[in-house]
Parts: sequence; C-alpha cells; structure tokens
Amino acid sequence: MNPDKVLATANHFYKSNSPAIEEWICVELDPKILLEKVGIVTLVEQPEAVGTTDAETVPSTIRYPHIYGGIPTCINGVVTRVFSMIRNSEDGTFLDIPGLL
Repeated sequence: MNPDKVLATANHFYKSNSPAIEEWICVELDPKILLEKVGIVTLVEQPEAVGTTDAETVPSTIRYPHIYGGIPTCINGVVTRVFSMIRNSEDGTFLDIPGLL
C-alpha cells in the first residue's frame, strides 16, 4: 500500500546482522481478490513490535497492511507481482527492490 515505505520498514523491523543473509521477496497482493475468493481481510493498522524491535520510532501516521490467515498462492489473482529484495551481504541492510517504484 506504501511502496515507498517498504525499504525503511524492512530495515527497521527485519534487518539482520547475521552473516547468513536469507533471500527475501516483496509480494504485491490484491486485497479485493483475497477477500472475495478466500474471505481473508486485509487490515490497515498502526505498526506493532516485531520480536524485540519496537515500533515506537515509526511515525504514528503510517499504517501497514496486515493479513491474518495466510496468503493462498494457488488462487489466481491474489499474488499480482513478486519482486526480489536486494540486501547488503555484510550487514543485512535492504538496499533496493528493483521494479517496485
């Protein structure tokens, strides 16, 4: 819902200093199809803590889409696009999502 906020969000909540940097993807979903075909609601909510990373430094005006119930990838139209996320292999910083913006 806010493509320009994805990198900052990923770096705040999911950056890892581990030497083993996992591959990450960014998935674009169609919330209307998700609701109509599967009955899963996308809620737009304030940020919450992720593990030990708090959300206190995130501006309270920013809202994030949250999906409760999973992402059914076998139903056509739910996943509309998939993007690779480029990361720094040394510190885990998310650097780019080619094609997102």
